[in-house]
Amino acid sequence: MKEAIKIKIIILMGILGAMLLGCEPKEKEDPQVTAVKNELAQTERTRDSLEAGMTATLDEINKRIGMVKSQKNFLVYNYNSGDVKNKTKKEQILNNIALMNELIADNETRIDNLRAELKKIGSSNKDLHKRISRYKKENEEIAAEVSDLKVQLDEERVKNDKLTIENEKLNIEASNQVVMYDNLHTQFTKAEQDAYVAYVAKGSRKELKKEKVIEKKNLLTLTAPDMINADAPKENFEKIDTRTTLQIPFGTKDAKLVTIHDQNSYKWCDESDGSKCLCIVDPQAFWGKSKYLVVETK
Repeated sequence: MKEAIKIKIIILMGILGAMLLGCEPKEKEDPQVTAVKNELAQTERTRDSLEAGMTATLDEINKRIGMVKSQKNFLVYNYNSGDVKNKTKKEQILNNIALMNELIADNETRIDNLRAELKKIGSSNKDLHKRISRYKKENEEIAAEVSDLKVQLDEERVKNDKLTIENEKLNIEASNQVVMYDNLHTQFTKAEQDAYVAYVAKGSRKELKKEKVIEKKNLLTLTAPDMINADAPKENFEKIDTRTTLQIPFGTKDAKLVTIHDQNSYKWCDESDGSKCLCIVDPQAFWGKSKYLVVETK
């Protein structure tokens, strides 16, 4: 097309020159010459109009390139500030990258179309050629930068997903450890409490036998002492804390121990009303042989 226009212009110029050389000067211009001039002028106007349209398109492309650069810099700021770790922000950045890629692709199409149009009309406008080349280069550079940002974001997303999974595992492990600690604490507390629990039963011999707390082990000897029943129900005993219970009153003046305890670990004390009270002076030694205390009162 470019060569055709040039040939057409050369032919028209040749015809015009021949007419001017072959004719004597006249007051009125030859109609053929006028027609050639008009056609040349129309050709120039058409080309000027096309080039003006191209200039407007290039201005728009330049504006779009600037928009993409500005948006890319904003995304880089958000990326470096850590906003990319926020799921909502991350999705916004991905959407913005998609929009930028659309603008970049549209710029590339327009630039290629402009280059083809210039070649078609045979324009020698150096400024248009320079701008097209410059904008094509800038568009390719920004496209590469946006692509790199997308790669970084994808890598960051994969890394964050792994960290999320690891954090979830750690949270589960931590939760399990809390449960395990609570269980151990409960077990320890119970074991500690059990370690300081003792059982006390007191009453007359008749009452203790009725409650199946004591029994005579040696049935062949009437004088054999009563002993605690190994199968005595625990509900017939009073539960006490050996750390805090150091005195056990009986409300009677006559009491004796049925169970066996270290003789140096306790003593009998008298209450103000004359009744007996068992005073434990060495709890560890007193309860060392048995956690059961049976006292027969009269």
